[in-house]
Amino acid sequence: MEDIVIINKNDFGIAFRWRRCSIEHHKKINFVFDKNALHLNEPEVLVFNKLIDKSFSRLIQNMNTTPFDNLVYVETPIPQLSLVLNYENLTHLKNLVEGTLLELGIDSAISDDKCILI
Repeated sequence: MEDIVIINKNDFGIAFRWRRCSIEHHKKINFVFDKNALHLNEPEVLVFNKLIDKSFSRLIQNMNTTPFDNLVYVETPIPQLSLVLNYENLTHLKNLVEGTLLELGIDSAISDDKCILI
């Protein structure tokens, strides 16, 4: 755990950055959950959050009308990769991503030169 900086975590997964890595991966946020790992930059995390919201809305609308224990298809910012999650896992993923965005916002506000702490 010394090699990572944890941004956010919950019972479903973790979001972190590597302490030491190549320049290419320096700004990537790593999400590890349910046997999956995504490496996204901040704009991609914002897109992913919107895609999760769309899937969440679609799942709520279709509750009890679809088979397979209400599974939902979740697109990712990576065109070749999509996820299929149930309500519980989608809720946990939504919490993980939103919490990560919150932490990133807090971190950028604190490190911003224009921010004045009172």
